[in-house]
Amino acid sequence: MNIIAEYSLRPSIAIFGVPLSRRNNPVYTALLASYVKALAVEEDVECMSAPYINDIINILEEELGEKLKLKICLEGTINKLPYISYYSISTASLSLFLSELLELDVKDITESLMGVETELFEHELIQVLQALRLSTINDRPLLYRYGEEPVIIDYPRNCHILLKEQEAVETIERLVYRIEDIDSELSDLITKIAGLVVIKAYNSIHKKLDSSLLNICCRLENMIWYAEYKLNPPIVGDDLCTKWIPSIGKPIQITISFDANNKCDKWVEALC
Repeated sequence: MNIIAEYSLRPSIAIFGVPLSRRNNPVYTALLASYVKALAVEEDVECMSAPYINDIINILEEELGEKLKLKICLEGTINKLPYISYYSISTASLSLFLSELLELDVKDITESLMGVETELFEHELIQVLQALRLSTINDRPLLYRYGEEPVIIDYPRNCHILLKEQEAVETIERLVYRIEDIDSELSDLITKIAGLVVIKAYNSIHKKLDSSLLNICCRLENMIWYAEYKLNPPIVGDDLCTKWIPSIGKPIQITISFDANNKCDKWVEALC
């Protein structure tokens, strides 16, 4: 394999933050503990690549007016990661490669990628993608809101995450109407609640590990997912926090726990 560049990066997931239509709300990312190797290789190499990454490279080539002649491959991947994590770590490595190639700041490259992604994704999902990219590039969990500087979490807590298997890539099934189109006051209220839940979840983890408040935040986010996307809340049982999180295609379910005891192989170590 002819390797052009190689990066060891940690994938991230958006543990809090519901992508609401035409709204800019904060996203709280967690960083998975295991590293993934991302390789920039010549375009004719056969390898595992993330969904949509080749489309992004093709669009970039059209905008730059020249062939990059590369692919982004992933090695040492964690089983059953959401597609959004595979995609964001691939675009993070692509951003690092282009910043070196073009001698530009990597943050500027990631913001340019957001413009390219409008040809493939809706704005509310692009915000999540950028949060995950910045989390991977900074190697830290973070809070991110579109148009603002990310808040890097320098002293994250160890946590464990149980990831449900990702379903096939397809567009998120929306309601035939949006809340915003029915009642602007209700839409504004839900937007405020969605943003406040992310901040409260962060505070419940970092200011004082308050499992009761965190569990309430998880239930509130599940309610918002139902209101906007008609996704029934997952069955919680005795778990601390079982909730929907965004991905490319259908959202997936995760369970978050801060108790390291009795965790089986299906649980993934992370920094929250």
